[in-house]
Amino acid sequence: METGTRTSEHRMTSTPPSRLSMPEHAKGGAIPRAVAPRPDGCEDYESPIVRSLFELHHMMMRVGDRMASRHGLTSSRWMFLCAIGKSDEPSTINQIAERVNLSAQNSSRMVAAMEDDGLVCRFNLPGHGRSTFVGLTDAGWKAYATTKQLAAAFCPPFLDGFSDKETDRLERDLARLIENIARLESALIADPEGALDPRTGNGENA
Repeated sequence: METGTRTSEHRMTSTPPSRLSMPEHAKGGAIPRAVAPRPDGCEDYESPIVRSLFELHHMMMRVGDRMASRHGLTSSRWMFLCAIGKSDEPSTINQIAERVNLSAQNSSRMVAAMEDDGLVCRFNLPGHGRSTFVGLTDAGWKAYATTKQLAAAFCPPFLDGFSDKETDRLERDLARLIENIARLESALIADPEGALDPRTGNGENA
């Protein structure tokens, strides 16, 4: 990944954005007049770490799709199979949603699609009201076993060059970031305006 290079190139530009000359390909009228130049005050303050994490997420999903497609799976289904298969007890849609960090609505749609393909089944349990539980079918368990093989093939090149100590540190740092974003999400749910007020400290270092 060349995130560091892109960051350096971006910082090399010292001319205010609104005073930058028009790109050569725009002088011929290729860009509509409605597209305005960047005004003063709109400089890019995006954190390189945040940008790198976005890139990492999308690259992992793309690579996961390539690896899983041969088995009729996707990265998303891979993730859901693990979220369901790792639990010793039947899981509800909400519990699965929490594990994969998606909304219950999106998780329900994914489970429904997997049910149509025979990977999971939905059912109710006595004494649990109208809660819907999800379990793997025989085909689902076979697919889950496949994800174990895929993970074994993915991890070595993904962590290539990292020592055990570095990997442990990375896991701890990522856990802290997850905790931080979870707190921000809770704050946004409780008080959308106050959560982004710099005076509260919640937007610090964003």
